[in-house]
Amino acid sequence: MACKETMVVAPVVVMLYDRTFTFGSFRDAFRERRGYYAALCATWLVLVALLWSSPRGDSAGFAGASVSPWEYLLNQSVMIVRYLRLAFWPRGLVLDYGEPPHVTFADVATYFFVVAALAVATIVALVRKPTIGFLGAWFFLTLSPTSSIVPISTEVGAERRMYLPLIAVVAFCVIAVRWFARSTVRGLGGSGVQRFAVAPVVVLLSIATYQRNAEYRSGLRLWQTVLERWPPHARAHRNLAAELKLANRPDEEIEHLRAAVKDLPEIRNVLGLELLALGHNADAVDELRLYLRDHAHDADGWANLGNALSALGRNDEALRAFQQSVAIAPENGLSQRNLALQYLQQNDFPNAAAHAREAVRLAPADPAAHNLLGLALIGERKVDDAIAEFRASLTLQPDNNDASGYLERTLKAVGR
Repeated sequence: MACKETMVVAPVVVMLYDRTFTFGSFRDAFRERRGYYAALCATWLVLVALLWSSPRGDSAGFAGASVSPWEYLLNQSVMIVRYLRLAFWPRGLVLDYGEPPHVTFADVATYFFVVAALAVATIVALVRKPTIGFLGAWFFLTLSPTSSIVPISTEVGAERRMYLPLIAVVAFCVIAVRWFARSTVRGLGGSGVQRFAVAPVVVLLSIATYQRNAEYRSGLRLWQTVLERWPPHARAHRNLAAELKLANRPDEEIEHLRAAVKDLPEIRNVLGLELLALGHNADAVDELRLYLRDHAHDADGWANLGNALSALGRNDEALRAFQQSVAIAPENGLSQRNLALQYLQQNDFPNAAAHAREAVRLAPADPAAHNLLGLALIGERKVDDAIAEFRASLTLQPDNNDASGYLERTLKAVGR
């Protein structure tokens, strides 16, 4: 009960099993095992205590859900029908179904009636054919914690949710095949017919398993399948963009980031950075301004905007953006360094030196900060101090360091 919330239905399933297979009625079951049932139900207290102390309101529950309980239930009718289809023929599997979309009853009426009919059939079977009814009840009960009216805001569905309900489907299929073999093909040799019927299914499913495993060999291919097989959603676009970045396909990456920001505006900062890296500076500024409209206290966002504005030569605006970044996060060495560089480019050496010193204090192992401070000190005509900063930078990074050139030119200028 402490490991998985779906265990909440375990006491109910145990009681139903006893009624179906052992006692024949709930009355007899409770008379014989009421103490055991009370102890079993007491484990619910563990679940209540854990949910009370560590609520999951950001991902599951009624508070803050992205859709209403009714809308979530409507979505689940679609997912349950899909789960059942996949249980019999697992083609078109999807890694991530995304967040619950807003739907109406008219949108999903067919699915809703199919699931309702299965639920009614389960109730009827519990009365008339308890063994089969138990399998139906197992299916709905074990699926209910994730596929009922309690919204899970982070994902409308997940194929892994079927790992317990699938037991009922498999058991039902085994029973049905054996019944068919014994009752209709007895004269042909039941066991042989079963093997003959099962063999091609095993082959086909083995091929399907191999093909699905092949899709997992590439993150790029895996996220492409999500967009191909399920209505495109923002998270899939975002994750495919990340894979495209790793594959060095920037134009396609930007395309999917633009698709993702429609529903995930918080990643406009990422889109802005990628546009800046591609040299699309004006577009980067537009995206970063939109991002900062809703995230005005993000120091990195302001720094990114400053870099984009600086790339466009809009230095005064860039300076204000860097100042805002430092005002929000004065203990951020990179923000201090960015502001120092902007002051240096405007030949404001005192301010450049002041912020470069802060950058060095906050990040003493940053060779670029030492270089920047050295350049600012040269502007203030503090040559000896500048030389010391260039040497400190070279100590931290002896190779591929601009400090060697700065130091050489400075020493030559003062005749050393």
